[in-house]
Amino acid sequence: MTACANCGARVPEDARFCPTCGAAAEAARVPSEERKLATVLFADLVGSIARADAEDPERVRARLDLFYDAMTEEIERTGGKVESLLATR
Repeated sequence: MTACANCGARVPEDARFCPTCGAAAEAARVPSEERKLATVLFADLVGSIARADAEDPERVRARLDLFYDAMTEEIERTGGKVESLLATR
């Protein structure tokens, strides 16, 4: 479906005129916006902050990198794309 350039209403592909404002459909058609599906994944590593406080920061970072790599691999294996990883404290 496309949108009417005159009023913004949806115009069926086979319509000759906009059903809302009556503008000629050929002159009034503009592509509609594309919608994309987005999924947000939140993973909480229970107890990770207390554990990190008791360990060397470099070892904690190495362990978290392994976790991030495993999560990214699984997401990409199922067709997903990782836009960003956020670590909060």
